[in-house]
Amino acid sequence: MTGTRAWRRAAVPTFAAACLAAGAAAQGWRDEQIREVGLQFRAPSYLERIPQRLGAEDGFVRARLEPKRKQDFVDDAYKWTVLVVEFEPQPAPEKPVRAKGVAGQLDAPPGPPPSFRAWLGQHKGLKIVTEGEPTRGQRGKLDYRHWVWKWEQYHGEAAVYDFDGREVALAIWMPTPRARGEEPPEKPSVKWSKLINSILKSGSAFEVEADADDDREDRQRDKFADTDERRAALERAKANIAGLEGWDYFTTPNYVVLYSWQSRTNSARNASKNDAKFYSSRLERMRELYAEHYPLDEAGRRAVMPDPKSIPEPKGSAGPITG
Repeated sequence: MTGTRAWRRAAVPTFAAACLAAGAAAQGWRDEQIREVGLQFRAPSYLERIPQRLGAEDGFVRARLEPKRKQDFVDDAYKWTVLVVEFEPQPAPEKPVRAKGVAGQLDAPPGPPPSFRAWLGQHKGLKIVTEGEPTRGQRGKLDYRHWVWKWEQYHGEAAVYDFDGREVALAIWMPTPRARGEEPPEKPSVKWSKLINSILKSGSAFEVEADADDDREDRQRDKFADTDERRAALERAKANIAGLEGWDYFTTPNYVVLYSWQSRTNSARNASKNDAKFYSSRLERMRELYAEHYPLDEAGRRAVMPDPKSIPEPKGSAGPITG
C-alpha cells in the first residue's frame, strides 16, 4: 500500500496506570543497569534516564540520567547530569595526515574519541585536577581510576573502569554556580560531594543472559521491519530507548511505535501498550484513507497531486484552489 519512506516512528503519548505519592521518588536509591556495557551502579531514585537523541554525534554515550524536578536541581535551578560513556582504543593511522595549509599541524583522528582523557580534551578550557588516580573498590565493587576536573561553572568527577580493553566511565557533571561578582566555588557543597562519592563507589559488573521468550517477542515486535531500510530505521529507534526502564516498542505496516508507562507493573505496561496500539491503528487508517484520495507515485513515496489546470476556477477567483 505504501512505500518504505512512509514507515516512520509514531510518537504516542505516555500513559500512566498509577499515581505515585508526591515526594516518594525523592527518597532512596535504585540499582541502575546499563546493559549495553555491563555496568550497574546505585543512583538516586529521582534520577530519570533520558532517551538518546536519534542521530546524535556522541555515539559513545551509553546512558544519560538527569533529575526531572527543580527541587532536585542544584540550588533548585541548575540541572546536573550522570553519563555512562564507553571508549574503545582506535588503531593508530599508518601515516599521520597533516592539516591542509598549516605547517607542522596534524589533523585530529576521525571518529569518536579513543579514550576518556581524549574526550575531556575536547572541552576547551577544561582543567584536570585529578588524573586517573587508582582506587580500589570496596565490598565487591569494581576497581576504578578516579578523575576530577573543572570546566567553566561545572565540577566533574568520574570513575573509569577497564572492561577487556574498553574504557567505561561513570561521569558526573555537577554545576557550581557562582554568586554575583565571585568566582565559582572549588567544589560542590557537602551534600552534593557526598552524593557524587556514593555514586562513583557503587559500580559493579553484571552479565545479561539471553532469554528464548524474549527472542520470540522480539521477532513479533519486529515483524514489519522486512526490508534493509526498515530494519535500519528500527535500529535507530530502538537505540533511542535502549536500556530505559518503562519504554518499549512495536512495529506496524507503516510505523515504529515507541510507548512508555510510569509504573513497573505488567498491568500498567499492558494498558499503555493497548492505548498505543489503538492510536497507531488510527494512524494507519488515516494513512489508508489519504492514499485512497491521493494515490502514490510509481516509487510509492509521494502522493500524486492533481494538475491545477484540470481544476475549474471558482467564480470570482484569480485561479484554481488546489487545497
